[in-house]
Amino acid sequence: MPDGSINGRMITTSTPGGYIPQFVVDRSLPAKIAEDVPAFLKWLSEHPSGISRNTSA
Repeated sequence: MPDGSINGRMITTSTPGGYIPQFVVDRSLPAKIAEDVPAFLKWLSEHPSGISRNTSA
């Protein structure tokens, strides 16, 4: 962002197939995403050159 802040967006899809009912997947997905956020922020701090500076979005 022009002011130096970060605007994060995430797109995810989960279709495990097999015998896992979709309602089980739907209920567990938010917790799994929340678990991934700290790992991503750690990666981001270790790879500053991986940050896109595209301001056209």
